[in-house]
Amino acid sequence: MDTLNFKDTQALVMAAIKSRTPIYVEGPPGVGKTAMLAGIAKELGCDLETLILSQCDPTDIGGFPVVQPDGSVIRFPLGPIARACAKRVILFLDEATCAPPAVQATALRGVNEREFGDRKLHPDTAIILAGNPVDQAAGGQELSLPMLNRLTKIKIRPTIGEVQAYLYQLGPDGSTLRSLATDYAATLENAPDLLAIDPPPGAQQSGRPWASPRAVERAARLGAQLLDDGVSDT
Repeated sequence: MDTLNFKDTQALVMAAIKSRTPIYVEGPPGVGKTAMLAGIAKELGCDLETLILSQCDPTDIGGFPVVQPDGSVIRFPLGPIARACAKRVILFLDEATCAPPAVQATALRGVNEREFGDRKLHPDTAIILAGNPVDQAAGGQELSLPMLNRLTKIKIRPTIGEVQAYLYQLGPDGSTLRSLATDYAATLENAPDLLAIDPPPGAQQSGRPWASPRAVERAARLGAQLLDDGVSDT
C-alpha cells in the first residue's frame, strides 16, 4: 500500500466524506490526523463528532438496552453516535487499532450498514476511522478482516515541506509563537533531522519523546508562553 502525503490524504478523505464512503487513515502518532479532520469539518461546515474506540465497550457502540413500558427493548447509542444520527456530521472513530476485538466487532454493522443500536445514521453523515500502526499503538490490535473489508485504508506521512507550511502559519501574525514556529520551520531547510515523522527506534522502550509535528507545535506554544511571561532562562 502506498503512503500518501498530507495533501493527497486530505483530498482522498474529502472525497470519502462527500461520497459517504468509510475510510481508515493510519499514521504515526502526532502527524496531524485529528487536526486534518477538524480542518475538513470546518471547511465543510459540519461538526466533528469524535468517539475514542479504545475507551468504549460494546454497548457504547451497539447501544445501551433500555426496557420500555410495554416490555420491548430499545438500544440507545452513545452521544456522538446519537448526534450523528440526528444531523449531518463527520463521525470520527479514533484509536481504531487500540480498540479491543469486541468493540471492533460491534462497530462492523455501524460502518457497513450505518446502523448503531436501533438508530440509523443521518444520510449525509460520513464515517472516518483513524489509528496508529499496531506496533505504535497502546495494546495495538490489527483491524479484523471483516472491518478491513468495509473500509478504504490509507496511510499518511506528511512531508517536511508540509510540516514547514503548517509551522509558518502557526499563531497570529507578529506573535511570539509565530516567530518561534517560523524559526524552527526555516531551520528544517538545513537540518531536516530536527523533525521525526516516525518514532525513532527504541523510543517506547526508553520512554524518550521525539520531535513529531505535534511535539514541535507543543514545544513552540510552551516556549512562546514562557517568553511572553518574561521567563527567558527556562
